[in-house]
Amino acid sequence: KQVARKFSSSGLTDTYFIKALEEAKFIPSSYAIVFTGSLDTIGKIKKLMDELDTVSKRSQLEDNMLIYKLKFLSKKGLDQALESYAETLPIDSPIQETIEQRSFLAQSNSFVFKGTQTNLDRLKEILDLTDTSTNSKEQLLMYRIKNSNESLVLENLKNYAADLSSHDAIYDSLTKYKYNPTSHLLIFKGSQDILKAIESLMASLDQITPESLETLNYKVISENFKLVLDNLKKVQDRMNKTDPLYQVLKSAQVIESSHLMIFKGDESTLKSLKDLLSKVDSNDPVVLENLPTQQIYNLKYSTGKTMMKNLEIIRHKLEKDPNFSQADLLETLKNIELVKATNSLIITGPKKDVNQVITYIQQFDISDQENKNVEQILNYKIKNSNPDAVVEKLKAYVENLQSSEPTYEPLKNAKYVPSSKLIIFKGTQTDLNAITALMGNFDPASELTGEEAPTHYVYSLKNASGDVVIKYLETLKSKIKRDKNNLDPILIQTLSDVEWVPQNQTLYIAGPKKYVDQV
Repeated sequence: KQVARKFSSSGLTDTYFIKALEEAKFIPSSYAIVFTGSLDTIGKIKKLMDELDTVSKRSQLEDNMLIYKLKFLSKKGLDQALESYAETLPIDSPIQETIEQRSFLAQSNSFVFKGTQTNLDRLKEILDLTDTSTNSKEQLLMYRIKNSNESLVLENLKNYAADLSSHDAIYDSLTKYKYNPTSHLLIFKGSQDILKAIESLMASLDQITPESLETLNYKVISENFKLVLDNLKKVQDRMNKTDPLYQVLKSAQVIESSHLMIFKGDESTLKSLKDLLSKVDSNDPVVLENLPTQQIYNLKYSTGKTMMKNLEIIRHKLEKDPNFSQADLLETLKNIELVKATNSLIITGPKKDVNQVITYIQQFDISDQENKNVEQILNYKIKNSNPDAVVEKLKAYVENLQSSEPTYEPLKNAKYVPSSKLIIFKGTQTDLNAITALMGNFDPASELTGEEAPTHYVYSLKNASGDVVIKYLETLKSKIKRDKNNLDPILIQTLSDVEWVPQNQTLYIAGPKKYVDQV
């Protein structure tokens, strides 16, 4: 009878089916229910009873029931949304049990839920928020806030979105979510990739707040209390708004008459704050200049992965330089964070070092057209058994070359390293391509011709990074070595000699022509 009432109120138009349910008779002696109706109606009732008559415990029979007819979402769509929500609940949550034990009535396109009225009411709110016309076109993420201070999490989310451009792919999903305070639920919509990024972001924003926060009462030593406040505000403005330290500074109480500042936060954050306050309170310009700052750099052309690799190369070069002594700059480079969802970098460190890192980034974050005009390096390895003769030919060519020729400067300023048979050229990518072709004429490998003649090839990477390709070639080489029946030492040597040139994202391959072609 309860099911009949629910179906009737949900707008189901099969009046014969509803009437058969309403007029059902229960025979206690045989523990049977008698239904009357057409073959089609009886068939539907059998399916319904198979769904309803599955519970063995009497206490569960006493639970209330919610029959929810789908409006916009498909069964699969709502199943996915409910499962993602259930994953955020404690294992022993009664709502999770209600969700897991749901059943589906295909004939009425409805879900049946059983549980206490309180749980069913909360579930109905979630279903109404989820099953909308807008959500039917996109995937959903249902995220339940864990932090006891929900307003802080929402503020963190708002601040993070404010730092993004409205053109960022993740922006709409972050700013147009739905929030249900009763169930502590945030509902985001978007593509699968964007929702994965949001789930990761929420894990960092939604840190569980300790039940009892500690208090720090800091009395300013400096006589110029206002200047200390101004300097502290400057430091705060430089910080990432999701940083716990930023939130503690923002919520500080200031008692100007007694030069006192009161902060609340967890032990770790207050420890960092004490160190910061002692520096700001010194009012020393040098100290203030070196206070940590944080800046978000949104990459325009480069991918985050490629940029991180370039910055890693710069850091390693600086570390190996015996004359380099800026430890803070190395630390700033080391602590750069990549936010894949927005293709942006978070840079943390002293202001001057953050500015220096941004200068490095801007050198690489350029369009393809600009990239053609950037000076790059070509390490050309001479193949001929008489490298000095090749160098002499090159010098003679340059002497007869007009200074107006584009390749004149790169050729004139080339450096020869006899120990490694290398000639190092510097120029634009266009110049270096021309020089590579030119060196093919000056550098005949030997008297060999055809497939056995040594040659070289410069391969420009299109998608993968050089380190990934080199790693793959190493794996391939290991497989060839293990195949004793088809062991080819020349191919193994050619694979071993492949060089990656990170500066221009190219691979230098040298060896007999047929093996170079194979590589």
